[in-house]
Amino acid sequence: MNEDLLIKYLNKNCSPAELNLIIEWTNQSANNKKWLFDMEKAWSTKTFLRYTDKQKIDSAYKKFLVSIKPNTLNTKHFNWTFAFQMAASIILILFLGVDILNRTKEIEPTSNTIEVPAGQRVAVTLSDQTKVWINAESKFTYPSTFSKQNRNVFLEGEAFFKVAHNKKKPFTVHTDRINVKVLGTVFNLNAYPNVKTAVTLNEGKVEISANHFESKLILAPNQQAVCLDHELHVRKNVNSSLARLWVDGELAYLDEPLNVIAKGLERQFSVAIVIENESLANKLFTCRFKPGITLHHALNLLKTTREMNYELHDNYIKFYKPTKNQVK
Repeated sequence: MNEDLLIKYLNKNCSPAELNLIIEWTNQSANNKKWLFDMEKAWSTKTFLRYTDKQKIDSAYKKFLVSIKPNTLNTKHFNWTFAFQMAASIILILFLGVDILNRTKEIEPTSNTIEVPAGQRVAVTLSDQTKVWINAESKFTYPSTFSKQNRNVFLEGEAFFKVAHNKKKPFTVHTDRINVKVLGTVFNLNAYPNVKTAVTLNEGKVEISANHFESKLILAPNQQAVCLDHELHVRKNVNSSLARLWVDGELAYLDEPLNVIAKGLERQFSVAIVIENESLANKLFTCRFKPGITLHHALNLLKTTREMNYELHDNYIKFYKPTKNQVK
């Protein structure tokens, strides 16, 4: 019997002419009828097989072999044709079971990816009612529907999370350096490439584990974990509200290096900034830019510190250390 025709029959997709071929074949012998009957029963159990792993299928096959009496194979009247047909049936049943299992493993909820350009912010509500705000130049991937066991999302960049509480299904944010696992809480995660990764907790608690070295810790509210130099550091008594000001279009930096502030300005205003030298790039600044501030206003506020100056070029902005004559 042609395999494609058999599968069409089992799926009830045969044309009248193809159905006649199946009927003619089954009428040729009782063995053919029984074989097809067994196959129909096997096909009807595919829903069960969908939830059966390969070990259980292998175990069932071994039990079948044990159930065959050894002396049966030595009987002179043993029907080898029927034996081969039954063996083929079993193999096909096992194949269908494993194939359905593999197909089920491959069929996962549709993944959605949000890529936010410079100068923009995006808010999204996930299927479990978790709310996520995604910062500029960030990439966020999440399933259309979470699985029954867990809630996994992936972030490259920065996002602020208000995670819906579910003690039976942990919510985990995966990044390149760390994973943040929660049951229901509020936190900000900054995971841009080439800068320190930081988790700032507003409410509840989070468990943080590192990807490339063995380290794990639990954060309490108003604490911040920083992944730096293959180690997780904890900062206590931080102002957690500052970390989320970007959600409303505001930028705030407390004793942060100029290169970190420059990156924030690049994302906010879609510009390129070059810093003259490393000593200036590492110099610490404290500043706060209100929502709606213009680029020129932000640059002039930094300039008033008398620690830096800037030049506007066609394709970039240059930060440099002012000379004594330039300092007023």
